[in-house]
Amino acid sequence: METFGAGVHAEGRRAGARRGTTIAGMKKILEGAGLIMLVLGGCGVIRELTGWFRFMAFTRFLTENVSFLGDAALLTNIVIAVVGFAVMMMADNLK
Repeated sequence: METFGAGVHAEGRRAGARRGTTIAGMKKILEGAGLIMLVLGGCGVIRELTGWFRFMAFTRFLTENVSFLGDAALLTNIVIAVVGFAVMMMADNLK
């Protein structure tokens, strides 16, 4: 793609004109995914510790169907919650 002076491409668009909207959209998607992982992991931890939080037991399907995670269901849910928190923090650092 050829540029002509001041960052204008051959098609007449400015270079990086849509970059801000793309980053903002990616930021919202990452924040949403991180929040979902954090809530699901937290609900899984509560369910494993108390046994009464069954209506949000999405991670139960992961721990029951993956053979090596079956014995470490509590640890798996903690890791899911921590990864969700990390994804939210990573999204917050996007500019």
